[in-house]
This record gives sequence, structure tokens and C-alpha cells, in this order.
Amino acid sequence: MTAPRLTRGQIVTPRPEAVRYREYGTRTATPAEVEAWYKAQRAVAPHDCAGESWVHSGTTGVALTSGMRLEVIRGACKARSGWHTIPGCAEVRDLDTGMVFKVDRRHVA
Repeated sequence: MTAPRLTRGQIVTPRPEAVRYREYGTRTATPAEVEAWYKAQRAVAPHDCAGESWVHSGTTGVALTSGMRLEVIRGACKARSGWHTIPGCAEVRDLDTGMVFKVDRRHVA
């Protein structure tokens, strides 16, 4: 499936397939989220399975749910998810929560 063209100000919703397959958007993690992640990892072990220090990627996922109304801020951009850069995304704002995040354009209509 090709990614649809989106324009600034357009209101979109997650596609039913994206909700069904539990697709996610991505955003920068807050300092509190990063600290909570480190605390949880250190509770398991002081180091990862390779014996190295834990390193947070700086991003967190945003679950796409049915009924979300998203306003397009940027119609085309790249997103960072974990340690990867994902092309073909759009920056959106959830109209209910005000949260700004990036989502693959193929997952919204």
C-alpha cells in the first residue's frame, strides 16, 4: 500500500487495520519516562545481557486506537523510533489529549 498524501490541518483517523494489528506512532520520551525506564531496567539487572550499560533510545511508542482524531501538523517527515529512522511519516496532534507524535502515513486515513 502506498502512503497517502496528507496536508497541514487535515483531520485523519487510524485505519482499522492499524488498530487491529496494534500499530504505533512514535514520540520523544519525557525525562520522567526515561528515568522510570532506567529504574525498571536496573531492578532486573545492573547491565544488559551483553554486560553493557543500559541505554534508552530516547523515544516511546504511541498506540493507535479507534476513535482517535488526529490533526496533521506536517504531512511528510521522517520519524525516529528506537535506533531507526522511518521515512514516510506524518507529524500529528491528537485532538483529545494534545499529544504530538509521528505516525506512518500508511496507518491513517
